[in-house]
Amino acid sequence: AFLRGQNDFMDYYFFADAIRHGVDVFDPAQVKQFFDSAPYSAQVISKPPHYFGPLYTPVFYLAVLPMAFLPVAAAKAVWIFLQLCFIAGFIYYAAKLVRKSADALELSLLIFMTLSFYPLYVSLYMGQVAAMVLFFLTAALYYEEKGRSGLSGFMLGLSIILKVIPAFLVIFLLLKKRWKTAAFASLTYAAGLAVSLAILGFHHHAEYARVFVFDYIGRNMV
Repeated sequence: AFLRGQNDFMDYYFFADAIRHGVDVFDPAQVKQFFDSAPYSAQVISKPPHYFGPLYTPVFYLAVLPMAFLPVAAAKAVWIFLQLCFIAGFIYYAAKLVRKSADALELSLLIFMTLSFYPLYVSLYMGQVAAMVLFFLTAALYYEEKGRSGLSGFMLGLSIILKVIPAFLVIFLLLKKRWKTAAFASLTYAAGLAVSLAILGFHHHAEYARVFVFDYIGRNMV
């Protein structure tokens, strides 16, 4: 069903593909024109005119951009494979975090609970980025526990590139005086943002802030 139907990944693919073709994704007229010409438009959830603009940051769509060079079916197959790899990676780091106190039965239970966790299944079915974010956050926690603050911050920074919400953890790190981890997380995101600004320009980023804050959040709060 993931390979045939609507899902969040198709929104990621659509906006990344639009950016690849030079479309201003914050111009409704350009988006509609590109939408009408896209052969996969029936699988896209964010259909004009019910459209506020991309809900993820421009740097996120830049990270997804390589998928847009593949045909839709191939891109979906690669994406689901990556999701499974990130889930396996999460289990690996979670197991290493509890290995000192967990026996084989408890580790087996961890794997079973992860694979049967319904929200994670829904995320996988919908092609969302939750599995990737979960992997990077778990890896960040593991390396922080091991005293490898730079690598921990790097992993946290990658999670922030995928989804802005983990950025609040940087505030927590600052409050805990974990300066190095917070610095590496900030520098990692800043590097991604710099690349995004260089490729997409300031306009995309300014419009994202305006659309997300004033249009998307504002209308959902009313």
